[in-house]
Amino acid sequence: MNKKKLRIIYILEDKKFGYYIKNQNDYDTIRLINFLDKNFDFYLINISNIIKKNSAKEKKIGRFNCFTPKNIDDFKEFIQNHNILAFSELPMNIKFHKIFRFIKINNIKILSYSNLVFSYKTKEFNIWIKKYLYIPRLVKELNYILYRFFVTLEIYSRISFHFECDVRRIKSIQNTFVSRLQKIFPKLKLSYYDKILRINTQYYSDTLRNNLDLTEKYIVVCDSPLVHPAITQFEGKVSVEVGEKYYIDLFNFLKMFKNIFKTEIVFCAHPKGEYNFKNFSLINKNFKVAFGKTNYYISQAKFVLFQASSTIHDAIILEKPIMQFNSKLISKLTQNKIKDYNSKFNCTMLNIENIQNISSSIYEKIKSERKNYTNYKESLIGFEKGKKDLNQIEDYIKKFAN
Repeated sequence: MNKKKLRIIYILEDKKFGYYIKNQNDYDTIRLINFLDKNFDFYLINISNIIKKNSAKEKKIGRFNCFTPKNIDDFKEFIQNHNILAFSELPMNIKFHKIFRFIKINNIKILSYSNLVFSYKTKEFNIWIKKYLYIPRLVKELNYILYRFFVTLEIYSRISFHFECDVRRIKSIQNTFVSRLQKIFPKLKLSYYDKILRINTQYYSDTLRNNLDLTEKYIVVCDSPLVHPAITQFEGKVSVEVGEKYYIDLFNFLKMFKNIFKTEIVFCAHPKGEYNFKNFSLINKNFKVAFGKTNYYISQAKFVLFQASSTIHDAIILEKPIMQFNSKLISKLTQNKIKDYNSKFNCTMLNIENIQNISSSIYEKIKSERKNYTNYKESLIGFEKGKKDLNQIEDYIKKFAN
């Protein structure tokens, strides 16, 4: 009997196909599917026709192999004679029951991965209450609970291989009550993950990929926007008065740094930030505003100013001095993140409303603080130096396939 050929599929619904057609610079996902396409027999699968007959409109994303099954039988014919591994971008929603059952019945192994480090949890009760009384969020949570229940009953598949960069998250999963119970009673199969495999972070991998030539040309700002859809959802709209005051304060704060250090400011804006305030034009006119080039500009930084952006991990890996800034005008969500990041890095933090004490001596101070995040940096690099996260995933997949 011939051994089945390995094929990797990435399952999406129609609206996600449409999104990636319009946003082929969506770095995280395109980075993964580019890699899979280059190294494996790989297909993007649009499953919308299975959920609702003739509902799929989008059938092609760029140069990738794409398949839009007409129905379950069409999908079944497609996977015949192949050993299928699947990444899925379907939400845990029972409206996709047909697909989840198809995956289970046909013994398709599900892969998932997390190659970014997240450094905070929302702790304030009033934010938590708003988050979970938000009806769409509540519906999502109920679907999640039902999905996990069906996994436990083996109606749906569990994750066969989860690739995880954050050793803290691995330990957290391993220390849950369900995981401990699974070890005592392995036949119960209660765990959501069959196997968890550690990989390096995307931050570390990007420094290898980009082969960056480090300089100290700029002061780089990694922005956490005042207005963002997630903030608006839980804390409401920011008033015009607050927005205008915040951006004049931020402008004066950054101008002070530019004058003291005689160095150009690069403001790396958040791709989902909403900067619709008149005073933001002061930043736009007086500094360089960049989108989608944060990693590059961090490599060119004398030092990096940030609030709670996860891109600060690039600065830590590259051993760039870092400094936080805060304001009484920003959201509680962002303030919580700032506090949590500061507890990890123990770096200097300044308030943008109080700039009179800033002097050139602060640079030597933040350079000396780099020792505070040595241990954190080592956890980001991971356990296998010189290897990119996607190459590690490739090695694991080829090992399992043989």
